[in-house]
Amino acid sequence: MKKKPINVRQKGATGEREVARLINKSLGVSLVRNLEQTRNGGHDLVPEVDTGCAVCQFAIEVKRYKRVTDGKIKTWWKQTTSQADDVDKKPCLIYRGDNEPWRVMINSELQPFITIQITMSFEGFIDYMHVLNYKNADFKPLDLEYQKAIDVNFWKLL
Repeated sequence: MKKKPINVRQKGATGEREVARLINKSLGVSLVRNLEQTRNGGHDLVPEVDTGCAVCQFAIEVKRYKRVTDGKIKTWWKQTTSQADDVDKKPCLIYRGDNEPWRVMINSELQPFITIQITMSFEGFIDYMHVLNYKNADFKPLDLEYQKAIDVNFWKLL
């Protein structure tokens, strides 16, 4: 019996919706699919309302593939950074292979003019967003003790 062919576009859209739900559940930020991405190019997820929260600073590109390779990640990162530059946001690549957990790649500024890419677990990324929100005076965290724990333990999660 032949396997049914996979609709790549549908698989990508499903991955985008999954990531948007996870971010909403974890951070309380509503992200929606960028429906202009196919026609005009651009990143996959945009905030429904830009509240100034940490995740709103990122141009999020989501990739959901059967198997993830270093070559694919390199290609995806190039696309992600280009799209982020176009909208003056920070690049964020969220990806996973079949039966694998979500991984997140972002830039980290070590010193002025020295930027490296770091890859972390999705949970580590969520905790990092909590840390950034905590440090942003305009976005108040819900639980101060939880934020203090994140500040102390964040680097252990990478």
